[in-house]
Parts: sequence; structure tokens; C-alpha cells
Amino acid sequence: MKRSAFAALAATALAAAGPSARLRAAGLSLVSQEMQWAGVPGASLAMIRDTSVAAAHFGVRDAATRAPVTADTIFEAASLSKPVFAFAVLALVRAGKLDLDRSLDAYLPQPYPIADPRGKAITARHVLTHTSGLANWRHAAGEPLKLHFSPGTRYRYSGEGFYFLQTVVERITGRSTSQFMRAALDRLGMRRSSYVWRRSYARDAALPYGLNGRPLRHDTALLGDELIAAAADTKPLSAWTVADALAALPRLRPPRAALPWNAMPNAAWSLLTTGSDYARFVQALLQHPDDPMLRPAVRVGRYVWRGLGIALQKRGAALSFFHTGANPGFKAVMFGDLRAKRGVVSFTNSDGGFPFNMHVVERVLGDQPAVFDLEQP
Repeated sequence: MKRSAFAALAATALAAAGPSARLRAAGLSLVSQEMQWAGVPGASLAMIRDTSVAAAHFGVRDAATRAPVTADTIFEAASLSKPVFAFAVLALVRAGKLDLDRSLDAYLPQPYPIADPRGKAITARHVLTHTSGLANWRHAAGEPLKLHFSPGTRYRYSGEGFYFLQTVVERITGRSTSQFMRAALDRLGMRRSSYVWRRSYARDAALPYGLNGRPLRHDTALLGDELIAAAADTKPLSAWTVADALAALPRLRPPRAALPWNAMPNAAWSLLTTGSDYARFVQALLQHPDDPMLRPAVRVGRYVWRGLGIALQKRGAALSFFHTGANPGFKAVMFGDLRAKRGVVSFTNSDGGFPFNMHVVERVLGDQPAVFDLEQP
């Protein structure tokens, strides 16, 4: 795909006047060619410039029925869940309810199950900058977590850290993660988004595909339906806390291991959203370049730093923010250029989606080496 043609499509989509049908048709054809090359059945793109957002949707959400991707198609944001959660957490910091540098254990009635006394030193800042020392995810239920290094001394990407912070946020607010995030999502205008599965999503959800278009089991939908059924005799799934979810997993049929990466809601991976909805979050960050999230804190690559809950690209005086996401059958990226006030969101329903997503970023915003220079899911 040539950058000039893709950029022309983006500019046309963002123009106030009606687009040229011929130019738009040419751009759509180029996107379709890129998707075919990457083996991507469906994609939802959103382009942001200042206060304008334009979305474009390509391919199919369901390859069997040929149901198309539309503005209402729900994608799994995967790790793009983390920056939105961090945005909400920092509101607690501004309100004086959470101290970024206080031990997270100090907020809990009993210490978090970490098999290392150094775990007591973990703070929200460590979690948000991925310097807690925790692994990405544990894989054995009932075992205490291990630390790979002393908190604050090194970088290691960790979903477990976000789950720890999620537990603390529930304690501080007295609300479930879903309820806490519902308020934040509404403030951002992300009305179609949720950290828990909704049965209404079934009619619009993109289905996951592996490499070469192989259909995958839609685990998020299956887990969501199982948890909704389990919640029928207690309280709505949206009101479930970390403890509720972990207690329910072994009781499902078939049982699931009581592990955080199995649990929903999950601040690290369970956001369900649309391209247009997520673009509103990117737009909010572009309009607030002084947000504490966007201050480089930990250097992790030649151009890459970690802010609070987000990755940053620093090239001289130019600063951009970004994040990638990977759930089985779903790959996503978001990128925002703070100087140009431009951004892009790309969601795909394919394990082959990363090359497509990276090309979208490059074609719309130019060369961005940081997205290839960071270890993260």
C-alpha cells in the first residue's frame, strides 16, 4: 500500500466536505489489498485530527456468514484496556484517594499473595510503569506470585501487576472494576464499551481468526456467557469484584482455573469496544498533552519510554503515545502524535493483524519506529 494513497484516504475521511467517490474507492481497494496480504478478515480504523474523528470499516466480522464490519462491531481491545484503566486510576490520584508511591498492600486488609517480602514495596507507579517485578501472568492456580526483581529497579511487562492494582481500586472505591470503569467510559463518551461481556454484543461482535483465516474459539464470549449464567443467582456480572470472579471460575462447567487471565472484568485485557469509541480516548489524550500519563518515566528502548499505563515514543523533542494489544484472534494498536494532534486506532480480528496495524500507523502518521521496538503483547 502506498503511503500517499492511504494518507489521501485518511485526509478525505477527515475532510468536512463530502469525499471524492473515486479517491475513496481507490483507498478502500488499497486497504483491502493490505488486509488480504496480512490474512485479516476484518478491520476497524479510526483516524483522529484535532477535534475530528473519522472511522472506516473493512472486511467481515464473521467469515462464515460474511457479516460485515460496521461502526457497531465490537472488538477485543486486549492490552489497549490498560491505558484506559490507567486514565481512570489517575483520576483517583488527583482526587487524593490513591497515592502513586504508597505500598499497594497498605490499602488491603491483608497482603496480596506474593511469595516475596519485596512485594510489600510495590506501588501503583511500579504497576503503571511495568516495573513491579511481577511476570505478565501466572499459570498455576493457588500459587503465590513470584518477583523477578526488586520493584522499581527494572522493566518487565506485567498484566498481573494491573490485576493487583485492580484489586486495590475496588477496595478504595467500594465498587467493582466494571462499575468503576463504567463511570470513566461514560465520561469519555465510550458508550458501546465495557470491561465485561454483554449478551447484546453477540449480534455485533467480531469473531477471532488465526493465521491463514483459521476460525478460533471465541473464548471471551464463551467465558462471558458462562459468567453471566453463574451471576444469575447472585448479582449482575457488572457488579462482580475480583474475589467474585476468581471464586466462580472453578464452579463453571467445565471448570476454569482460578487465574487472573481467566477472570472478567480484567483491567489488563477485557475491554470490549469499537474503533470509534476507542478513538474518543485517544482524542482525550491528544487534547491533554500535559497529562501525567504522558510523562516519560522509564526508558525501555531506543525510542521507547513508559509513562503511566502507556508506551511513549520520544524522538528529540517530539513525543507520541501508543499501545498494542493481543488476545487470541485479535490484534490492535493505537498511536497519537502529540505535536501534530493526530492519531489512529486499528482493530483487527486476526492473529495476523499486527503487520496490518503497523502499516496503518506508518501510512497515516509516517515512520514510527517505536511500535517495532517494544516488548509487549
